[in-house]
Amino acid sequence: MSTTPAQPREKGDPFAHLIHQGKAAYEKVMCEPAATDGQGESLGDLCVKTVFADVWERPGLSVRDRRLITLTVLAMLGRERITPFHLHAALDSGDLDEGQLQEMARQLAYYAGFPVASAFEFLINDIVTERREDNKEDNR
Repeated sequence: MSTTPAQPREKGDPFAHLIHQGKAAYEKVMCEPAATDGQGESLGDLCVKTVFADVWERPGLSVRDRRLITLTVLAMLGRERITPFHLHAALDSGDLDEGQLQEMARQLAYYAGFPVASAFEFLINDIVTERREDNKEDNR
């Protein structure tokens, strides 16, 4: 992880220098602003400063590639509270569409098991239904 500071570290937070890069990367990846000012010591602050400033910004894989990996891991681990954020971001960014997400579920069925794939597909269907209902309301 490239956590070596480009500038002097702020006392007490060895990752403080990564907040601006992390917030920019978060917004690019998640398609919404990071809900942090970077001054706290929460898990969310640490995630923005490290995961988004470093991992998502590394060369070698595109954001779409990383998104596919992230969604696969979240599905396999059954992280039903976090996965919807990444599903929305995949759709909002245009990296993946509904059909591609459904195809991911089919692929997961054979490599991770039908229960994993079914749970992931339920989340996809919930997100797609929610988005369609929101679009209907917005068009009224």
